[in-house]
Order: sequence, then structure tokens, then C-alpha cells
Amino acid sequence: MSPQDTRALLLALKTTDYQFLGIRPADATPAESPCIVLQEHSANDLSYALVTAGQVWPQCSEWALIGSDERLTLTTPGSVPTMHALRQPATVATFTTHA
Repeated sequence: MSPQDTRALLLALKTTDYQFLGIRPADATPAESPCIVLQEHSANDLSYALVTAGQVWPQCSEWALIGSDERLTLTTPGSVPTMHALRQPATVATFTTHA
């Protein structure tokens, strides 16, 4: 991830008003597709979510940080514990990593 993307993500964490934030592939459809939810709005949780998302979607290099005020519970067997869906999410930031 570029330094510019890192700064934008950290700024988004600091300034967003959404209760829940998550990381998922930027082209995820439908809107309420699963994401890796950050437990807190912190750089450490962002790092954990990025690593986990990279393990869940290893071929992805285009990502979105999404936000919502409502988290939905997934009942998919074997899913990652921090994987949830967010109701009517908005894209807070997008960024690229090298797959």
C-alpha cells in the first residue's frame, strides 16, 4: 500500500462517524456483501483487518473501507469471526495493495 493510501485510511479512521467500519474487495456486490469488521477505529485494528482480508481474498488488490451504523451477523459455517455484513454501507476510502 502506498504511503498516500495509508495516510488516507488513517485519516478516515480518525474522522468517520460510522459506528462500524470494514474492509472488503472494492468490487464486492451486493452492497451488503461480507467484510472484515474493525473492532475499534484504531491503526492496530486496521492492520489486523487488512491482514485478515488478504487471507480471505488473497487475489484481491483493490480494496474499500466501508462504514455503516448497523452490523449484520453472518451465519456462514467456517467464516472468520470478524467477518460480518454492514447494512447499507458507504465507501469511506478505497486503496490498492499488491497481490
